[in-house]
Amino acid sequence: MSKFPHTRFFPGRSKAVVISGPEIQVVNSQTGSILCSTANLEGDLRESLLKSGPIRCVDVDNGLRHVVTVGDDKKMKVWDTESLKVLSERELPKKPTEVRFTKDGQTILTADKFGDIFSYPLHPGSETAPTQSSNRPKFVSHDNPSGGKLILGHTSLLTTFLLTKDEKYIVTADRDEHIRVSWYPQGYNIESYCLGHEKFVSALHIPTKSPSKLISGGGDPSLKLWDWYEGRLQTEIRILERVEPYIKIKVPQGKGGRWDEDGDDGEEGGQRGRRRGRKGKGKSKADGNQSETPQPEGITEDMDVQMGDVNEEQKRADQEPELETILAIRRIATVGSSNSGEGPQDLVFSAIGATALFSCPYPGTTTPDTGQETADTIIVVCDLGHPVLDFVVIEDHEEAGALFWVLLDGEWGIRAGADGAPPTKMVRAVRYRNGEFIVLDEGSESPLLSSLNSTAVLSATPAQLSSLDLYAALSSLPKNTHADHDPMDRSETGSALGDSSSTKLGGKHMGKLKTRMALAAAMSESKQLKPAEQMEEDQRDGKKLKQGE
Repeated sequence: MSKFPHTRFFPGRSKAVVISGPEIQVVNSQTGSILCSTANLEGDLRESLLKSGPIRCVDVDNGLRHVVTVGDDKKMKVWDTESLKVLSERELPKKPTEVRFTKDGQTILTADKFGDIFSYPLHPGSETAPTQSSNRPKFVSHDNPSGGKLILGHTSLLTTFLLTKDEKYIVTADRDEHIRVSWYPQGYNIESYCLGHEKFVSALHIPTKSPSKLISGGGDPSLKLWDWYEGRLQTEIRILERVEPYIKIKVPQGKGGRWDEDGDDGEEGGQRGRRRGRKGKGKSKADGNQSETPQPEGITEDMDVQMGDVNEEQKRADQEPELETILAIRRIATVGSSNSGEGPQDLVFSAIGATALFSCPYPGTTTPDTGQETADTIIVVCDLGHPVLDFVVIEDHEEAGALFWVLLDGEWGIRAGADGAPPTKMVRAVRYRNGEFIVLDEGSESPLLSSLNSTAVLSATPAQLSSLDLYAALSSLPKNTHADHDPMDRSETGSALGDSSSTKLGGKHMGKLKTRMALAAAMSESKQLKPAEQMEEDQRDGKKLKQGE
């Protein structure tokens, strides 16, 4: 029986919250016992939970009293961690990319795929009445069925955001390489931009000991260190060559950046299109009115079958997409390299689909005369053998350094087709001390860690695991910039109809291409210059007309 991996983990002194697919579990931090779990719900509550699908966005308040979750149904639910009772349920206007509690735990912020950030009170009241009933003008992009307050908006999908320590500013990042620093909650006041990324930004972090600095990462080959208040890039840390060998999850080339009309992922629309194509193909084959093609002389039936097999294999080879490696930073953290509060910090980060944690010294903040500097640093790798889904860092002052809880895709080897590959642990504990990673063995496991790898692991069906889409960001974050997919690129239009490569285009695309070329030819004929004799006669007529005037 397959198992759900843990996708998010929130540890606390007395209890911890763990997310596994659509399930929420509250675990005793000292004994590892399960305090409450949504897997024990029954009746309509259980059916409603499963209907919501996997939990895509989640956060807890500082005291671990409340949990906010959002699933595929775009319903934002607030849970009480004492009994996992649903305190409120509100519908969001678009699919969210991240949710966060403010420091006091009384406000929830959501970022969505349409580029907007809304705020909601912890407990809905009369102020959350549907905005459609008001008399204000209706704006499609900002309509909110639950009365959320619009904080700010981007013109691109928001990937992540965070509040500064004093909560006076909100830092947002989008898929179009932008990082914006705005006032909070007056998001219409923009303080600065941190511009310099050439690909999407997927991770932001403000170090606790350096609150004026911002570290960002995404699809670029380097992490960037900013003075976020002034929007100035201070240094870069090259990571691509060190991280790329550990990225085991690859995606089909040129399949990124697909979106439907609602600003959501285009997966569903693509599947509908493929289903229609298969249906039409099957119908044509089943048509009994089609006449049989006579066999040419010298071609036997056995040879025809063999040629058919070869053609099918060739078609499958042509349709097999080329895979490419996508760098997408998942999370960035800073930890002290020693237990003395004055010591330097190190950076620790992970990448989506990579099997390791990575660390490097925190770069110096002195800006050279050129304004920028590329830090040539040594990156330490902790390879755990399975893709890292997320990690949580806990400062450990008794032991030098910090303790990491690393969430793994434990059954990745089995799903990848490795025969006899045993499932690994879903959570590993890694200590970081003096710039080195130390993976804790089984004998040093705490009761909480043992529980996360045994009693807290829930069974899942293959369909439920498939619906998780653990690595969907590798396809949705990169923009499709390949020339052969660019609808405005007409460089190959002339050759598309003149050689055999045109047969690779579908009939629908060929029809559109022929129509455009016919229209262009008709327009060029209508604008052709007149013969030389006609031009001379027109000139003489023009002179006579001027003389008469």
